[in-house]
Amino acid sequence: MVQSKIVVTDHGFQDVLIEKKILSAAACKFEVYQCRTEEEVLNVLADPDVILVQYAPITRKVIESLDRCRAIIRYGMGVDNIDVEAAQAKGIAVCNIPDYGIQEVADHTAAMCLALSRQLIHYTHSVRAGDWPDSPIVRPQKSLRSVVFATAGLGRIAREVHRRMQAFGVKSVAYDPYLSASQFETLGIQSVTKDQLIETSDIIALHLPLTDETRGFIGTAEFSRMKKGSILVNTARGGLVDTLSLVQALEEGLLGGAALDVFAEEPLTPDHPIRRSPRVMLSPHLAWFSEDALPTLQRLAGEEALRAVRREPLRCCINPEVLA
Repeated sequence: MVQSKIVVTDHGFQDVLIEKKILSAAACKFEVYQCRTEEEVLNVLADPDVILVQYAPITRKVIESLDRCRAIIRYGMGVDNIDVEAAQAKGIAVCNIPDYGIQEVADHTAAMCLALSRQLIHYTHSVRAGDWPDSPIVRPQKSLRSVVFATAGLGRIAREVHRRMQAFGVKSVAYDPYLSASQFETLGIQSVTKDQLIETSDIIALHLPLTDETRGFIGTAEFSRMKKGSILVNTARGGLVDTLSLVQALEEGLLGGAALDVFAEEPLTPDHPIRRSPRVMLSPHLAWFSEDALPTLQRLAGEEALRAVRREPLRCCINPEVLA
């Protein structure tokens, strides 16, 4: 009997002992690498049965080189670094881990919203510079009770963010064309169109997957129509926002601030102009992180890999047609 091979293309963890222990139940061969490029991935994928990947590019060329792979499992929610269409054509299941770190990302998003709406970055810079502004000359600041808080997307994370922000008295609205009116009503959140989201919201938090339809969801045209002084928060996917247009909008005073945990290209280059903007909060794609979330992510990925090796039903396959 041929021994199954599991390949970890890359990871940002201290180790992968959790996964290795889980997969020892199937006596798998277990290989771990730290690939960053397509070429590096191609060099290490010699007939794997299952691939575990975090950020490495699993491109069409990579997928077409696979002969016996059953599943590609992403350490995370999004799968935009995997060519799902190519995997579908090859009959390979693509799995994600959509239910880890939900509370952490919601906490991180709400914290960014609150810090920006209360102008904490501005005040910190002012005090450190030796200023002590009196209230009449402080920049305009709304009470949270008069703020329209909006999310683009209303999935599990977005719902948790709304729950946190509602505790501060905001008015909750959301854009999600895939939910019915009755679902919005049950959640107690007002449904809006994309135009209404852009034009009427004081704070917009993005919680959309990155697809051909959502790439560049907010760019120059949208920034020009947003309420003056509004706030944009993105803890979903970097490609949802045209970052250079965001920099320009901030420089022109169209927005009150922005907070980003994700970027179209990561890590963020040292000379990227977003780094120099005084009205931006930045974090390094770690909204999901906590001491609890990390081992949960690794455990769930390891268990999914074990199911794939054993040809058992997969828990979170995003292209289930290949399993039929």
